[in-house]
Amino acid sequence: IEEVAIRTIAESNVDVYALGHTIYVNNPDCLEITVYDINGHKLVNSQKQDNFSISVKLDGVYAVKVGDESFMVIVR
Repeated sequence: IEEVAIRTIAESNVDVYALGHTIYVNNPDCLEITVYDINGHKLVNSQKQDNFSISVKLDGVYAVKVGDESFMVIVR
């Protein structure tokens, strides 16, 4: 199992990673979380959760927006 997260802001408090087909977000500031597939389709929108996870069926690249920060995560 490989963990991959690409951060757009180096000093982030947020951790976004995938294990298997589940995307995890550690969000200590309880910011809004939105997950998109590679085509830009919104999969889920969640508010005020410090720990969040979503299971996805397909391998691929997913975009995760947490507050004003954007992350890309690879699921395989």
